[in-house]
Amino acid sequence: KNITKRSDVTFINGFNPSHVGGLIDLTDSIMQAYVINGVDYDLTNILLQAHIDLKTQKILLVGHSQGTFYTNTAYNYLVSHGVDKNSISVYNVATPADRVEGNGGYLTSSTDEVINSIIRNLAAIGSAGKPLPANIDIKIPKNIETDSQEGHSFNKVYLGLTPDRIIGDIDEKLNS
Repeated sequence: KNITKRSDVTFINGFNPSHVGGLIDLTDSIMQAYVINGVDYDLTNILLQAHIDLKTQKILLVGHSQGTFYTNTAYNYLVSHGVDKNSISVYNVATPADRVEGNGGYLTSSTDEVINSIIRNLAAIGSAGKPLPANIDIKIPKNIETDSQEGHSFNKVYLGLTPDRIIGDIDEKLNS
């Protein structure tokens, strides 16, 4: 809220904590890349968290990394359960997914080594969807600690280095 300067928007965080040091998350991401996404334990918890606080007629689902699989699945779930397609949008950041549901937007950097690794390793095997192509080139200064995520950190890289782009994209989705 402090970053966007918008008082007419309520931000609800549907946080998906890491499981077993990220090992289960990696397994889940692989499954989500190969299988049509369903509503699983984590997404159910995210939807329940959001449902309690949801008091609006306009919904923007924002996902980062594995969370982009969840925003895509949540979009389809909500639309199939009565939410009007015109009142819901999706915006994904650092997405390993091959699409953004509802004609949503996304931002993935060519310097995001986590996504580049997925493209090199995972998408080449079997029938996994190839992640959407990079649509920005975020230059990462050498003095920025990126949590050893090699250009994948939401806070330090994407939001930290391209806040105007993300805020502009999100404003566009909220105003459409």
